[in-house]
Amino acid sequence: MRAADIDIFGDAYDDAMGCMLLILSHYLGPSFIERLRQLGSKTRAATSHSLLPPKLLVRIHEKAESEMSDDKEFATPKAQHVIDALRAEIVSPSAECELALWGEMVETMGDSILGVRNTFQMDESISGSASNGYGMQEIQISILFAPTSDPIDDGGERAPLTFGDMLADEAGFKAAVAAAIAANVKVGDVQEEEHYEKAEALFRSLPGLGDRPIQVVSEVNLLLSHYHGMRKALHVSWLLQRASTLRAASIDCMGYKELTVPE
Repeated sequence: MRAADIDIFGDAYDDAMGCMLLILSHYLGPSFIERLRQLGSKTRAATSHSLLPPKLLVRIHEKAESEMSDDKEFATPKAQHVIDALRAEIVSPSAECELALWGEMVETMGDSILGVRNTFQMDESISGSASNGYGMQEIQISILFAPTSDPIDDGGERAPLTFGDMLADEAGFKAAVAAAIAANVKVGDVQEEEHYEKAEALFRSLPGLGDRPIQVVSEVNLLLSHYHGMRKALHVSWLLQRASTLRAASIDCMGYKELTVPE
């Protein structure tokens, strides 16, 4: 989608695409985790499947500035290069189970797997760095998630879910817009609410968008239970370490505002 297609340019164009990505991520979350729960549940290769909160717009801005500053490699809008706005994690009890889970993903997802980042294979100086959570070992898998609609009839194949289908689900789509506003405006205080309302209007007004199947690059993190426990215990300190500004740290830690520390 080009800036000329929507008559929005510059930073506003980046923001519009970012808002649309976040609304889409909030909408697809339930179907995304439902698809992932089919992995490893029968073989006991997975002990939990968790949908993670969609990435905040402030984090998209930070990644754009720190990791996507080269416009030749990362053309605008920067949001199109974000591969983990929609994300989830699957926890396995052992390395053998994690390998079995990976094999199941390869078998069932095939060509939808776009890339893999395996920190177990990294040099220790890299895997133990601050950018990697000081030794947090995990397998990050980028997949092309293409949701489907309900079967047309008994025994029929599921048709691709289109943007038109999403808009026809008025209650679900409105809830996704509200969730994006709640996370990024009412909690994160990053933008005005009208930015998301304009993004909602773009979904409805762009010519030909309604007939297009939805496809979004998403991320699945495979974790061993040991490292998952470490992440839960150290996550707040890691968020503080990675934050580039006090504002970013405050927004990142907003979800922990009700956290109490035992005396």
